[in-house]
Amino acid sequence: MLPKLASVDLMNLTRAWIAVASNPSMEHCNNLFWEQVASTYVASVPPTDKQRTIEELESQWKSLRPAMVAFVTLFSQKYKKANHSNDAIRQAFEWAIKTFHATTKRPFEHVAVAWLLVNHAMWWKTLKPQLMHQFATTMHEEDTFVNQQDESFIAPVPLVCNSRVRTVEDNDKGQDRRVKPRLGLEESHLSPRGELYTDFPRDRPMTKDMVRVMERRLELDIMTQSDVGLTREAKEYLCLQRRLILQKLKQQN
Repeated sequence: MLPKLASVDLMNLTRAWIAVASNPSMEHCNNLFWEQVASTYVASVPPTDKQRTIEELESQWKSLRPAMVAFVTLFSQKYKKANHSNDAIRQAFEWAIKTFHATTKRPFEHVAVAWLLVNHAMWWKTLKPQLMHQFATTMHEEDTFVNQQDESFIAPVPLVCNSRVRTVEDNDKGQDRRVKPRLGLEESHLSPRGELYTDFPRDRPMTKDMVRVMERRLELDIMTQSDVGLTREAKEYLCLQRRLILQKLKQQN
């Protein structure tokens, strides 16, 4: 496991991520994206500091993303219900911290990072959609890996008295039954490369309707995501996300 970045380094990484994610001319191919983040990060730290590879920086950001997505989901829901006064951001932020702790039974560890993100001028239009997009992509990649592991495993067929021999057709039917629960994710708005189908040109600015569509699609992916192979912490965050989605649906109805 990679050692965690110090708080100052993590803030530098966050600023580098913001600089790249908020650049409308940036082609958000994952490899190119993180090359740009690493380049921006290196330029912001003293030359005497330990040099970080692209893989290390991406891994550090990916490790905080589940908690960050859960937190900003809480923050967004509270903020959208506020009267948008000068103090609305702070009030929604403090409420999200308390609610996160009450729900997960652990404190939110990335307060400074989250505060920097939600106060940025490009948060709602660009940064939040990009954060959600990367999170959905990671979930899809992990689920694809689990699918591949499942498909490579052939369970032994026990010998049972008075039972007929299983045929290839039976195996196919069993495979269909096992795969069907995942169809909601596999046939959702994710491309074979794990990217969200947005149906929107990359160079067009994100409108409120576009962001709303992306949020709905991400919610679908979260509700259909398998928890097989996930760590205990990842499962907790996945359950939190699902509870938040269900709570929002109940409020809308």
